[in-house]
Amino acid sequence: MKKFLVVTLSILSCILLVGCTNTKSGTLNCTKTSTDEDGYKTEEILKATYENNKVIKVEETSIEETDPDFINFSYVILSGIFEKLKNVDGINVDYSKIDNNKIKSVMKIDYSKFKIESLKEALGDLYSDDSNTIYKKANVNITDFKQEYEKNGYTCN
Repeated sequence: MKKFLVVTLSILSCILLVGCTNTKSGTLNCTKTSTDEDGYKTEEILKATYENNKVIKVEETSIEETDPDFINFSYVILSGIFEKLKNVDGINVDYSKIDNNKIKSVMKIDYSKFKIESLKEALGDLYSDDSNTIYKKANVNITDFKQEYEKNGYTCN
């Protein structure tokens, strides 16, 4: 359960990114594979599109292994959060079970349509203004985005 909350918070932190202006455009790809204390693997693939160093779109794919005996419970927990996110403009979420022990989620964020107030409203008590992270800044450029994710164990290129 702790792993699912960590992954969910990681996904939500992507949502809080906005950008700043410079002269660089492209796509940044970041990946992370982790294994929990029970030996279950989580693979995360992050694709950030930016223009003038401003993050404009983010797509995060996560494939989480879990104990087959708990997959339904885990799926219900995640689906509750993801269904709330579907009500936020600029966010598209798709999720499904794979085999008998994996949950795949794909979240796409379009910052031209995204509004932080909509996210706060959709998440209610799950949203926190208390964290002091890069995602609370008004503008985050792609370099800061990359540094933040590399600091959290991602490999980016």
